[in-house]
Amino acid sequence: MHTRSGHCRTLCCILVVSLLPLMLFLVVSSAKGAAAYQPGASPQEPDLRNESGLKARSIVPAVCVGPSALNRILREYLGRWPRLVCGRAVGPEALNASPASQESRDSIQRPTSAGVGAPSQPSAPLKPQRLVSMCVQGDQLLVQLVSRDRIAAVSALAADPDISPQWEKARGLPVTKGSAEELVKLKPDLVLAGAYTTRVTVAALKQLGVLVLELGVANNFDELRAQIRLVALNLGEEARGEEIVHAMDARLARLATGMPSASDRPTALFYFQDGFVPGGHTFANAILEAAGFRNLGGAFSLGIGASASTETVVMARPQFLILARYLESNPTLTQVSQTQPLFTKLSKETEVLSVSFRHLACPDASNLDLAEYLHGQLAARNIKEDLK
Repeated sequence: MHTRSGHCRTLCCILVVSLLPLMLFLVVSSAKGAAAYQPGASPQEPDLRNESGLKARSIVPAVCVGPSALNRILREYLGRWPRLVCGRAVGPEALNASPASQESRDSIQRPTSAGVGAPSQPSAPLKPQRLVSMCVQGDQLLVQLVSRDRIAAVSALAADPDISPQWEKARGLPVTKGSAEELVKLKPDLVLAGAYTTRVTVAALKQLGVLVLELGVANNFDELRAQIRLVALNLGEEARGEEIVHAMDARLARLATGMPSASDRPTALFYFQDGFVPGGHTFANAILEAAGFRNLGGAFSLGIGASASTETVVMARPQFLILARYLESNPTLTQVSQTQPLFTKLSKETEVLSVSFRHLACPDASNLDLAEYLHGQLAARNIKEDLK
C-alpha cells in the first residue's frame, strides 16, 4: 500500500516539474503582451490568393474569451497560419461575430445537403478552374461540362471503354489514383467524389480544407437531370448544363411518341456478366422503360437488383434478354454459360441481344443510345410479326 502511494507521489512531482517551464513561459509572455498591447490594434492579415486568383482571408481560431493580453498573444501567434473552412476563407471578424451572425457562420463551416444524390453541396468559387474527379460519374460530367484545360485529373476508369460512357472524350486527360496525398498536391478548387468513393479519403480531403462535392447514383432520368444541374451550378456552367438536359429531354420525347401502355409493353431483362439482374429502382430499369419495355427485373427485386442463376433467368421467359458484354478476353462463368445449349434453345423463343456494359455501368445522358437501339429492335420485331 505504501509502495503504491509512493509511486503516485513520484508521478505527481514529475508532472508538476514538467509543466513548470510552460507556466513560466505563459506568465512572461502575458507580461510582455500587456506592456506592448495597444487598444484597437489588430494583427496584419496576409494577402493570400488561390489558383483562381481569389483572395483568401485568414481565420484566427478563438482559444479563449475576454480581452486579456494572453488571449491576444495567442490569437496573433495562431493567426500566422491561415486556414480555410470547407474551402471558404473566414476573416478574424468572424470570431467577434454577434449572435445574429452565428447562423451564417455555421452555414459556412457545415456544407448543406442539396440536390438528388448529393450528400453535401459546398460553396465553390463562381467558376473553379482546377477540377478533379475521383469517380466515373464525375468523369462523365466534367468532360461534358467544362473545357479540358480546367480538368486537373480524372479517375483511372474515365477512359475505359468497358466502363465509361464518355471514354473517348476522357482519353489523354491526367489520371489520379485517388489518394488524399496525390489529390492535395494537385491543388484542386473542387473535387467530385462518388457516394461509394473511399470514405477515409473523402474525410481526409474535407479535413484538409479541400472542397468536395459528393455525387450519388442516379436511378432514373429525373435524378440524372437534377444531378447534371447540381454539378453544372457548382462548376459555374449552368448554361451548358441546361443544353445537356434539353438535348436529353428531346430524345426522351421522341422515344415516348406512340409508346404503348405499361400493360401492353413487351417484357425484357438485363443480365449482367456477373449474374446480376438490375431491379426496378435502377437506371437500367429507366432505360428499358424509355425504350418501351417492361422490366422483368422488378420481379427479382424492387430495389437495386439481385443475383440470378442462368436457369432462373431462362425460366423467367422474357421476350427480350439483353446480355452485358464486359472484358470478353477474360469471360466470367456467367458469360461462358451464355454460350451453352440452354441459351441456344432460349433464343428460339426470346430475342437475345448483346450490348456493351458501359451503357449500364454509369448513368449518363449518352445511355439513351442504348434506349434508342432497343427501341429500334422492338420496332423491327413488330414489323416482322406484322408480316407473318
